[in-house]
Parts: sequence; C-alpha cells; structure tokens
Amino acid sequence: MISSSKWGFNVSNEIKLAKSIEEVFEFIKYWEFNRNNLPFEIDGVVIIVNDTNQQNELGFTSKFPRWAISYKFKPEQSSTILKNISYQVGRTGSITPVANFEPIDLAGTIVKRASLHNSDFINKMDIRINDTVFVEKGGDIIPKIVKVDLSKRSVSSEKTIYIKKLSTFAILNRVLLGLNLSEITIIYGKKFSNCRVTSKGKNY
Repeated sequence: MISSSKWGFNVSNEIKLAKSIEEVFEFIKYWEFNRNNLPFEIDGVVIIVNDTNQQNELGFTSKFPRWAISYKFKPEQSSTILKNISYQVGRTGSITPVANFEPIDLAGTIVKRASLHNSDFINKMDIRINDTVFVEKGGDIIPKIVKVDLSKRSVSSEKTIYIKKLSTFAILNRVLLGLNLSEITIIYGKKFSNCRVTSKGKNY
C-alpha cells in the first residue's frame, strides 16, 4: 500500500505497517475514537496482508480476497429527548409509528426522526414521550432507537398507548388519497380527537 502511492495511486496518508496483531488492534482502537477528526467519513478500517507471496498463497473466495478483511466500528450513538410519536399511513393503509425527537448530529448528518416499526417494538423497549433515548444509524445509514435511559425518566411518565382505531385511520387514509396525497402523518395528543393531519407541509 505504501508503494502504491509512489506509483500514482490515491492512497490515504493515515495508513500504518503493523508488525504484530497488537499493533493492528492499537491502530483500530485509535481510529475508532478519532475518526471524527478526519475530513471524510469512515465506518471501519481495512487490514491487508502486506506480502504478495502470502497473498497468492491465501488466494480468494468466490467474491473476496482471503488476505484482506474489513473491521467495522461500533455505530456512533447520541442521546436526545423524544418529543412525540406520529403515525404515518401509507398508500395501502398500513400504519407505521415514528419517533420525533430533538435534532442531533449523528455520523455527519442532522437526525430528528426514526421509525418505531410497530406496537411490539414500542412495548418491548417501553418507549414513552419525553424519554431520553439513544439513537444510532444502522449501517451508518438508517437512524434507529437502540436504548432508553430509564434513570432520566420522569415519575409522571405515561405508558405509550398504540393507536387502536385502525378502521378510523383506514377511512381517513382513503379520503386523503382522494386528494392525491401519497402519505399522511397524524400527530395526536392525549385524546384521540386532538389530532393534526399533515402532508407535504400542508394541514388538513
């Protein structure tokens, strides 16, 4: 790799020739905690056997070289406050709960929403409004809530009640689809009747 830069290939300056497995793990540990200092995003490091004879001996699988392996870092996590839970109704009438939280900088982008998938996921993690939650990006791409900080939960916190009136939402979805709306978001208060329907920045 070091010689490649002399041959005109674009090679990162942040490379190291390790002489032992201990040096390899030291290199991994260093960049896991210092990757944000780089002028570009990384999600791991690549470890390569630095000997062409050994590379030829190790060979390849049907897809990958056996003499190179990627080491993925643990996803970056940030904590934030869950402000409310909205429900998105798709074209088929399926309902997906979405967590709306205070914006956070996560892996180089501002994140303020994450899917809660379904009622089982909400109940399993016991997610509640105003909870302090930890968010990470799955594969450094898709935001997801991975943990709730129960030590910061208010004593007045109320358990999240998943929407049960699916028939009402299905009818509402059909009406709004008649207005050529591909997707709607319903944000409700403590009472089901106190709801706001939005689509593409417009209120209905």
